[in-house]
Amino acid sequence: MPLFRHLTYKEILRVLSVTKVVDFNVGDEILREGAPGDDMFILLKGKVRLHKDGALVTYLGPGAHLGEMALVTKQPRSVSAAADDRTRALVLRRQDFNDIIRNEPRLSVKLLWSFVQVLAQRLRKTTADLTGVRQELPDVRRDDVRRVARPLHGQ
Repeated sequence: MPLFRHLTYKEILRVLSVTKVVDFNVGDEILREGAPGDDMFILLKGKVRLHKDGALVTYLGPGAHLGEMALVTKQPRSVSAAADDRTRALVLRRQDFNDIIRNEPRLSVKLLWSFVQVLAQRLRKTTADLTGVRQELPDVRRDDVRRVARPLHGQ
């Protein structure tokens, strides 16, 4: 599990002691875009579909985590997530995460380092995806886009 790869057995047990296991059936909503949240989910089994404005973002499977930004910011969820298969996840709450950060510096550095690595990997993938899409689109001037968009929005 990428999130725990730098932790000792004892540190893993410490984190697990403040998590709970939750099961989701196919179609169950895990996260709702725009909703407040203070939980992160670590997938143990199953498959989760991430989507934004109804469009597929990606699928996540065992070992992946989602909702981690809720542990460090109080901003609304940026995507929705639903169970695509029967899914089991560990849930870590912001308050428990913050207790670890405040009271266990060695463990918190390892957890935060794992977050940074996963988020950097996601950012690299997003940048590559956006670059690919941009290269596929024909060169269009901004004025052309505005001219086409106005009638679509009734302006």
